[in-house]
Amino acid sequence: MRRQLPTDAQVAAEMDRVLAESAKNGRHATIAAVERALDIPHATFDRNYRQLIDQFQQQARAQHLASAHTEPNRPRTDPEETLQRLRRDNEDLRRLLKIYAESIRQLTLNRDELHAALNASAKITTLPTRRD
Repeated sequence: MRRQLPTDAQVAAEMDRVLAESAKNGRHATIAAVERALDIPHATFDRNYRQLIDQFQQQARAQHLASAHTEPNRPRTDPEETLQRLRRDNEDLRRLLKIYAESIRQLTLNRDELHAALNASAKITTLPTRRD
């Protein structure tokens, strides 16, 4: 049994919704988003809605170009500020590394103590490993 395809009006409404959502989020609108929303495979969508796809792509391109022109340019940061920020981040990461290393060491000691206690309560004798 074949699933009935949405009407052109339903597809156009979904395309408008995707365009509006992409404009709100600042992302580029794609046909894949429309296909996912309508749960239609790409080949089927392309075969049945070619004229709407062309129209959508023109609108998406125009929207993308318009948003690219209206976005303010990011202020350039001073390289010295960037270096200071990266040095602070590096120091923070080194501190975290020391904390995590100590936590791992402590957990390893706790594991060894628990393992020894378990072996003692189960009356298991651990034989030394042979090393050549």
